[in-house]
Amino acid sequence: MSTPDSNAGTGTGSNGNYHPGPIPPPELGDIQALVFDVFGTVSDWRTGVVKRLAEVGRKSGAGPDVNWNEFVAEWRMGYMIHTRRIAEGGEGPTNTDELHRQLLDDLLDAPTSRWSHLSSLWGENERQQLVLAWHDLDGWPDSTRGLYELKKHYLLSALSNGSVRLLVVGKVWRLSVGCGVFDRDV
Repeated sequence: MSTPDSNAGTGTGSNGNYHPGPIPPPELGDIQALVFDVFGTVSDWRTGVVKRLAEVGRKSGAGPDVNWNEFVAEWRMGYMIHTRRIAEGGEGPTNTDELHRQLLDDLLDAPTSRWSHLSSLWGENERQQLVLAWHDLDGWPDSTRGLYELKKHYLLSALSNGSVRLLVVGKVWRLSVGCGVFDRDV
């Protein structure tokens, strides 16, 4: 049975609390590089985008009863549906920012959307701020430290269905591989 401190150095103890301290390199044989998914795995996209929505909503008078978590869930679901359609050969924007903008406009401007009441509150400036929220995401509490520890022993790369532009700012990656590298900038 492990005690809270018996997992020190692995990032978390049995109670789920973060434990500072050196993390020994894992025994991975001849592996020299590690590749990571980014959105949701290394970065907490939901919290950052919800925070930006709440800020823009507050400044524009959206009211305190808007459920920003549900808004973000619908926005992201649209992204997932669209990227799947593109992967299967469908049509539509292949640039991540353009796609986020189109999906945001769809959520706000469709007459039957439950979010249409926000449309008149958000002009071009607010909508652009919200699209850029996807560029300013924090990592999970242990991600940055863990990645820097791993970087001491391995080459690190991000592999994402997002554009490389979303992956490079302030990150630890030696290489960022987004869809644009494969002639699909979704």
